[in-house]
Amino acid sequence: MKISKRQLRRIIKEERARLLTEGSYLHEIMGQAATALNSRDGGRIESLATKVSDLMMDASEKRAYESVLNAMAEAAYELESYEEAEGHSRMRLAYEEAERY
Repeated sequence: MKISKRQLRRIIKEERARLLTEGSYLHEIMGQAATALNSRDGGRIESLATKVSDLMMDASEKRAYESVLNAMAEAAYELESYEEAEGHSRMRLAYEEAERY
């Protein structure tokens, strides 16, 4: 099957537009993940990782982004756990301080 120059130009134009759209979408996903990490929302980051699997990119690149997002989710859970433990320690110290007086 032969492809005319006009058809080839149209295909290239469509693919270029798709790639640019996908690139900006990926940038948006990573921005949302950073925001979710700041708010310690690991569940949100995990849901963003599933969105990456729907993108039309190379499988190794997809796995890399998914790995980064999963690591961010794990970090969010760890930070949340750490902050909860630290908060309990501060409350216990404040309670002990109050009991002294």
